Amino acid sequence: MIPKNEFDKVLAENPELTKTFARILADRLKAINVHLDEATETEKAFKRLVTEQSTRVEHGLLGKCKVFQKLKNSITDVSQNKQPVLIEGELGTERRSAALEIHQRSDRADTPFLIFEAETADAGASLAGGSRHDSLQLELDQESALFGHKKGALSFAKTRRLGLLEVGNQGTLLIEGIDHLALSVQRKLVSFIRTENVYPLGSENPIHSSARIIASTTIDLAERVQAGKFDPQLYKLL
Repeated sequence: MIPKNEFDKVLAENPELTKTFARILADRLKAINVHLDEATETEKAFKRLVTEQSTRVEHGLLGKCKVFQKLKNSITDVSQNKQPVLIEGELGTERRSAALEIHQRSDRADTPFLIFEAETADAGASLAGGSRHDSLQLELDQESALFGHKKGALSFAKTRRLGLLEVGNQGTLLIEGIDHLALSVQRKLVSFIRTENVYPLGSENPIHSSARIIASTTIDLAERVQAGKFDPQLYKLL
C-alpha cells in the first residue's frame, strides 16, 4: 500500500508511469467490454430469463419439529408484507427454498421470482462453476445486471439492457450472497429500496419498480458492517 499523496508524487515525477497505468486500465476495460458485450441482451432475452426462472421447479421445505414450525410461521409472517428480507444460514440450509416459499405465499405468487448470484454476477440457477471476475469487472457486471444500462452508456453498451429490478417489477428478486455486492452497488440498492426507482447506467431518468428484495448470505452481516465491508444503511433496511 502507498499513501495517495506519495503515489501522486511518483506519477508527477514519472510521466511514463502514468501512460503505463492508462494502458493497463485500457486493457482491463477492453476485456470487460468483450465480456459484457457478450452478456448484454435485448428485452426478449430478459423475458426468456423471466420465464426460465419463474418456471424452475424447486422442492419446498419439509419438517415437523418445533424449530421448523417456528421457521414456517416466520415465513408466513414476512410473506404478508412488501419489506426486504434477509435470510442468514450456513451452506445447505435451503435459503433459496425459504425465499421461494416467501414469494409463493405472498400476493406476488403469480409474478416472476428471479435469482441473482452476487459473487458471480450471474442470474442463473447455480453458483457452481461460475466465472471469476476482478473487482472492477465484477462491480460493473453487478450494476449492469441489477440496474441495466442505457445504449451507449459505456463502450460495451451497444444495446439497451434491462436490469433484473426492472424486469422483476411487481415480483421478487432474490440476491444470493449479498455480502459479495460491491459497496457502490450496495448504496445504489439502498436508494432503490427507499424510492423504488431504478437508474440504469448512463441514464438520469428513473424507472419505477416495485420488485421485492430478498437477500441471503452464509455469513454474519453485522460483523461485516463493523469491519466496514458492508453498507450499514443496507443492513438496517434488510
